[in-house]
Amino acid sequence: MDLTLTRHFEKRWLERVGNWPTIEAVQHYIANSVQIQRCEDCVRGDGKPYRFLAIYWHPELDLVMKIDTVEHAAVTVFSRENWSPRPGWDAVSAPAIKPRPGLSCRIARIREAFGLNRKFASAA
Repeated sequence: MDLTLTRHFEKRWLERVGNWPTIEAVQHYIANSVQIQRCEDCVRGDGKPYRFLAIYWHPELDLVMKIDTVEHAAVTVFSRENWSPRPGWDAVSAPAIKPRPGLSCRIARIREAFGLNRKFASAA
């Protein structure tokens, strides 16, 4: 893909990542990223077109990039620099989510229904 870097992308990359982006480096990061959303052209109810940008997450660098794959342009980048804790929220004291019975519980119930959980007396 012949990629171009928008001025906005370059400015945000420099601000949030800390070095000057090169096309080759950004293409490499995109190739080694997880695609979260694909680029798609849509139309609003009133007939106006709009575009969902492709979203790529690079787990090692902890970056999220928005890429216009139709115009082949890197649009913006997000990093930890964008994150700030919500006031009054503490991850440690957040309520735990109760786990739902998972696959192992369902398998145990099926085994019990078919009598597969019986203990066999050892042959003496």
